[in-house]
Amino acid sequence: MARFRRNCRPAPVKSAPWWCPPDYRAQGRGNARRVPEQALVFTDDGVLHVQNDPKGTSGPVTTFVRPESLLYMRSSHVLLYGRLELVSAQGGEPSKLEMEFSGIGWRLMETEWRAMVAKVIAVPVPDYDIEQMQKAMAEKLVLTLPPKFADGLPRYGLYTGETLIDTVFQPAIWDQKWSVVKRQITPNTLLALTEASVLLIGEDRALVKKSQQYGLTITRIPRKAIAEVRSEAHEHLHELIFVLTRDGATAERRIMLEPETVKAWMDLWNK
Repeated sequence: MARFRRNCRPAPVKSAPWWCPPDYRAQGRGNARRVPEQALVFTDDGVLHVQNDPKGTSGPVTTFVRPESLLYMRSSHVLLYGRLELVSAQGGEPSKLEMEFSGIGWRLMETEWRAMVAKVIAVPVPDYDIEQMQKAMAEKLVLTLPPKFADGLPRYGLYTGETLIDTVFQPAIWDQKWSVVKRQITPNTLLALTEASVLLIGEDRALVKKSQQYGLTITRIPRKAIAEVRSEAHEHLHELIFVLTRDGATAERRIMLEPETVKAWMDLWNK
């Protein structure tokens, strides 16, 4: 598991920054890679990412993302490891902003993150008690979803006041071709539809069936960015494809599912 020697912490500027010091992360057995110093700065117009050159030979690289340009956004929360991925339209092409951080400090930027998400999907930030709403929603969802996902959906997805239309859950799919070593094709995955977003919430891929997967990865797709939803057949499974487009840029999100799960989702999507 990757580790931070120091936690990310806010820097003393007025635009709600999120600063992460340089660090080393494990990459395979006995190897490591250097994560450069970087900062995420939330402004009224969007979010600015500033990252130093890993080798220290050139100046910092900056990327600015406006909420209305986002094709999708993804956050990973796995124990102490956190990762953000923002894919936006930049000059007619998709551009990816990636940032790794210590999961301990996620709460330090959670308010700014939620405010940005509200701008991305054009839904006002709710003025009621969000934590109380999340608790009530989790108690309701646990009747139809595994507890981890019943808690994860309101905690990481339904904090903007969106109305949840429905959900489709896909248990983990394993390749059954090999009798000794089985490969996971798709981890436990929840697909949720609101009036403003598509949420894909899943676990990391497991190496063996008996392993316990910690944390969740949350992908949010603004419905305004979705140009098409279709599926392709692959032997016993189907691939669900979200085609995204904004300002001349095009991207895709693909996920392998059981045919019954794809049908349930397409029926929900086409209502």
